[in-house]
Amino acid sequence: MVAAAERRIASAIGWSVFAGEGDAALFTSSVKSALEAADTHVKLRLKELERKAGKVGKRGRGGRVNFYQTRKEALERTAPRWKFTKDPAGYPKGAGLFEVTFGFDNGDVRNIVELDEMELPTETPAKRTFVLGKVPVKLVVVPGEAGRVVWGVSVDGETLRDKLLGTLAGADKTYTLTGRTGLEALTPKLVAGGFMYVGPTLARLMTLDPQDNDVEELRDALDAMPNKAGGRAIFAITGQEGDAPSVNFTTTMDELLTKDLLSLLRPD
Repeated sequence: MVAAAERRIASAIGWSVFAGEGDAALFTSSVKSALEAADTHVKLRLKELERKAGKVGKRGRGGRVNFYQTRKEALERTAPRWKFTKDPAGYPKGAGLFEVTFGFDNGDVRNIVELDEMELPTETPAKRTFVLGKVPVKLVVVPGEAGRVVWGVSVDGETLRDKLLGTLAGADKTYTLTGRTGLEALTPKLVAGGFMYVGPTLARLMTLDPQDNDVEELRDALDAMPNKAGGRAIFAITGQEGDAPSVNFTTTMDELLTKDLLSLLRPD
């Protein structure tokens, strides 16, 4: 049950790469600060639960003591752990690797895996044992050229490295925007931009809760499309400063995705 949940979560995360103006060292420092703040929150929460358990214990309310103690033990088991590596192997100098491990146990995964994959616990609550699951997420920050910073997130470290290195100067064009057709909207100077394959992205997200009624309806809609929403949606943000500042957001769909959406409006 836990292993199935780990696989589903990893599949839903996939990989993501982002780029923008900025300083890699400053970006890395900000991520560190956020993770340290999360650690502090966990520590404060543990102290609070311990204090509440002690308070109700003095009043002879054993049931409430067990409630707070159970919550405290669950947080101790599943609180995120992280470590940071400066200049990780395989990346250019100045890169930073964050490895954040998110925990959960067999009490958390009933809505993640399908019923036919579940092994329901047979123990009574007093004898229940916990099986810990882990999702090791990697976040990598890489300095780009001309004041740019590139960062990415994935469970798969090798795939993430290939995608990040493919954004740098001198990389194989296979991994760059210039090596792809149909992405002309991303070539002008943009404030921000990107693209996604709609169907595969939705399919990964749907694995998180496949039994939900809305998910089933969405799956039926995708199955009814001639191309299964396998086309690309392109997002581009442009803008200008000055006396009349403006921001424009544009979404462009390729031919495959356009045909799929039209098929929903005009079913055969």
